This record gives sequence, structure tokens and C-alpha cells, in this order.
Amino acid sequence: MNAAMRRFSQSGMTDKALYACLQKVQYGNQYTAKTEWMCGQIEVIEEKKINAGTFPEMETYMQEKYEEARNVVQEETVRYLRNGLYLSEIIEAERAKENVFEGFLKGGAYDRYGV
Repeated sequence: MNAAMRRFSQSGMTDKALYACLQKVQYGNQYTAKTEWMCGQIEVIEEKKINAGTFPEMETYMQEKYEEARNVVQEETVRYLRNGLYLSEIIEAERAKENVFEGFLKGGAYDRYGV
């Protein structure tokens, strides 16, 4: 989903479109070991050196997934055009919230309530 993330980060896709893309493309079950303890529980069963020609079917699979993802990104970008927020709008809204909060603190409202 690099294409979706790239398009979203360039404000070419809304948050709703990005979410739809992430839900639509299925890569199967994927797991992440998030803690040191969990990483220690992983057992390597076999090691092999591989190169691009080792698994031609993997190359085909990756190309198919790339094409599928590219099509999904295009479809969802059009489907959610102006539906949701673009990254630039999200950043702008978050900055506005920060400014309101800073103004609240500078205005002495924090002290007025005896806090």
C-alpha cells in the first residue's frame, strides 16, 4: 500500500479513501512481535539464501499484488473524492486546536478556575 500512503501524504487522497484502501487489499495474516520478550519467543526453523530468481511464482505474486493495489488506490481515490479530509486539512485542524489551547493558557483562563 505504498502507493496509497504516498498519495495520502501528498494530499492526493482523503483519510476515508486511505482507510478503504487499507481494508480492501488483503495480504493474509501478518504478525508483529512488539516486545523484547515476544521477539525472544520466535524460533527460526530454517535459513536459506534467496535471490530474485529463486521463486519465480513469488515474483508473479508480487506483481499481481502491486497491480491490484494500484487499481484499488485509483478506485478509492475517485470514490472518496472530497469525501473525508486530506492530510493538509488534518494538519491545519490540529494546528488550530494547538493555537486555541495555547491561547487558553496565555489568556489566564487556566488560572481563573483555580487550577
